[in-house]
Amino acid sequence: EVLVVTAGVDVQADRLEVVFVGFGRENQVFVLGNTVIWGRPEDNETWIECDELLKSTWQHPNGGTLRVDAAGIDSGDGGRVDFVNAFTKPRFSRKIVSVKGASGFSRPIIEKSHSKGSLLFIVGVDSVKMRIQAGLTHGTIKLSADLEARSFDELCSERLQTKYTRGQPTRQWVRIPGRRAEILDSLGYGIAVRNILTVDLARRETEMTSVAAPRSTMPTVIKSAWLNR
Repeated sequence: EVLVVTAGVDVQADRLEVVFVGFGRENQVFVLGNTVIWGRPEDNETWIECDELLKSTWQHPNGGTLRVDAAGIDSGDGGRVDFVNAFTKPRFSRKIVSVKGASGFSRPIIEKSHSKGSLLFIVGVDSVKMRIQAGLTHGTIKLSADLEARSFDELCSERLQTKYTRGQPTRQWVRIPGRRAEILDSLGYGIAVRNILTVDLARRETEMTSVAAPRSTMPTVIKSAWLNR
């Protein structure tokens, strides 16, 4: 059912957390796999490995070849923004972009920064988390059974609460104590960058029945086996 693949990358002090996300014809979302690239974002080797990972291809069950159509890489930490931008800028034509989360339920899921000359995309994290919660609740987001156990905990690491400020109610996502959220954030970035793509899904479906595209010789490093089914 997957016709489009994106990746969301959350940047941590000692690693990159990568989630691969698939999309079907009816905009179904499939959390296909997750992997960790160990290494500091200040180190060039970390980004070399990330680049190779984002070049991965997989044979579609119908005979064609799937590849990463877009990737969003977190540049929200001010201390690492230069390293992220140095990686994404020369790969902009591959739709590998820097993203930064911003709160506000009225924000769109993603929009290009209004700063002149900027290649940054702003992700409306409140909106995308609402979509993830709804998708998990109603079954429109499918999870690979081969995801690490921690992935399921992290996907449910925040809950929506209403707080009152000067008598006015405001909604906000609150982290459950003791839980991490890298997988949740990465999934959000992967879902968001789907919206910067214009894909003719009928044509893509036809392409997936073709065996003309070369198969990758790169070893699969994704921990989920979903893409190989």
